[in-house]
Amino acid sequence: MQVEFNKRFTKSLNKNKLLKTEDVIGLIEEFLKDMNQSSFDNKHIKGCSNYKNLWQIRVNRNYRILYLKFDDYLEFRFIGSHNEVERLIKNC
Repeated sequence: MQVEFNKRFTKSLNKNKLLKTEDVIGLIEEFLKDMNQSSFDNKHIKGCSNYKNLWQIRVNRNYRILYLKFDDYLEFRFIGSHNEVERLIKNC
């Protein structure tokens, strides 16, 4: 499966001083091996009028990743705190 990193994802990752880029990339690699692993808490975001294919995974207790799921690729859109992600979802 092809993976793309949106500019906003890269910017939000680089801005975050509490998460190491290599740890996040490692987590994404593990996620791609088994997207159904329960520790990722992978869930479809329903009710988002802008994106019908928006999904969320857990980085750790405090951080989440938003991504778009297409037939042949994933586009990682944002990484941030649980509260930041909730605000983005609420406004989509």
